Amino acid sequence: MKNENQYKDLIISFDKALRKCNQWNSIQWLMDKFANAGNIKLWVVGGTIRDFILETSNMIIDVDVILQNCPDFDVLEKVISSGGTFSRNMMGGYKWYPSKEVSSEEEEIEIDLWRMEEAIEPGDECTPEVAVMRFDLNINSLAWSLDEKYFVNPLGGLEILMDKSRKTPMELLTEKIKPGNAGRLILRAVKYSAKLGIPLGDATKKWMRENEKELDSLSDEKIKYVFRSIDTSSIKKEVEDCCTGILSNDYGARIVKALFSD
Repeated sequence: MKNENQYKDLIISFDKALRKCNQWNSIQWLMDKFANAGNIKLWVVGGTIRDFILETSNMIIDVDVILQNCPDFDVLEKVISSGGTFSRNMMGGYKWYPSKEVSSEEEEIEIDLWRMEEAIEPGDECTPEVAVMRFDLNINSLAWSLDEKYFVNPLGGLEILMDKSRKTPMELLTEKIKPGNAGRLILRAVKYSAKLGIPLGDATKKWMRENEKELDSLSDEKIKYVFRSIDTSSIKKEVEDCCTGILSNDYGARIVKALFSD
């Protein structure tokens, strides 16, 4: 990062916020239990870091964790089931709900977990850098070492997020896109550009236009599901501008209709 002082300040503030968040006791429990199960390391990834940088509250609400060196799903499930309940999510990961013995918080705690092996492609080196480079957007290609307290930032996502002018564009990571996933990635690009006010780069816009027919495979319900975590009514104009400015009329209108028609 060009501004080393800014980077150092971010390290300090993120670590401080993480230790104050409601999930911290549960994170510590996971670190201890997974270390005992085979020296499995935990990394905080993606949206947890992105949202912390962009929010002004200096709080961490949602925590996403990826496991390094976890040999299989049986080990993962054995550990998390010993301290709570879990369900599988649509992306192949786990939603873990720690028990009261693990977390004393009055509100229900939820942590999303993945195995690093599920984020990479066959033949890839199984490292945090490679794993986050297989995420959807370069602004989400970030990881934080819980053991050593440093960021992994292979594609410059930190610089884009910390550019307060919001002029530095973000890009979709389409190099190794899985079959059938193009439509969802197009929606994710629209979602985050509209929500965060960060423009999409030329390469991403071109790719979206070239692959917009993949949206045909998605029902209105699935389109709404991709946007489920945000208040779309508050960014309706931004969504419309993004759709009509990048996609052809038919496909742009399709997304807008699915999201905003009664």
